[in-house]
Amino acid sequence: MRILLFLFITTCVFGQDMPADSVKFPDDFFGRYTGMLTIDNGSNVQEIEMSFELSVTDTLGVYNYVLGYQGQAPREYLLKTVDADKGLYQVDEQNDIVLDARLVGQTLISIFEVQGNLITTREEFFTDGRMIFEITMVQTDKPEISGGTSEEIPEVKSYPVRVVQRAYLSRRD
Repeated sequence: MRILLFLFITTCVFGQDMPADSVKFPDDFFGRYTGMLTIDNGSNVQEIEMSFELSVTDTLGVYNYVLGYQGQAPREYLLKTVDADKGLYQVDEQNDIVLDARLVGQTLISIFEVQGNLITTREEFFTDGRMIFEITMVQTDKPEISGGTSEEIPEVKSYPVRVVQRAYLSRRD
C-alpha cells in the first residue's frame, strides 16, 4: 500500500516525462527558467531569485548558458558539445576556465575543484518546462578519515558538506 501511495504521489508531483530516447538535449530544454534559489550553509538558510537560460548561438554545438542571481550581473557562459552521443559537454566560463560536464539521462553533471573546495553542479531538466539546479560544495583540506585497517578495508576520506544551493525553476518562455 505504501509503495502504491508513493508511486501515486511521485507521479502527481513530477508528472509524466517523455521517454529518454525521444528527448533531444539541449534542444528540448531551450528557454529561460526562473525561481527561488535556497542557499544552506549548515547554520544559515537564504533565498534569492535566480534564473537560468539555455539558448542557441550562431555556432553549431555551442549554446548560451546564462546564470542570473538577484542583484548580480548575469554570468554568461557557453555550453559546448564535445561528443553528444557520449553525453560529453564543456561549460566555458569565457575567462580561460572550462569545466567538463556529462549528460546522464536529462541531467547535466559537472565536478570541479577550486581553492580547496570540491564543487558538484547538477541541472536536471524535465520536458514539462521545469528543472532542478543544484550546487554542492565540500572543503577538501580537512577530510574525515576512516577505515584503512586492513587490505579488505581501505582508507576512506569523507568531506563534510559545507554549502548546498538548490533551485526548482520553471521555464518562462
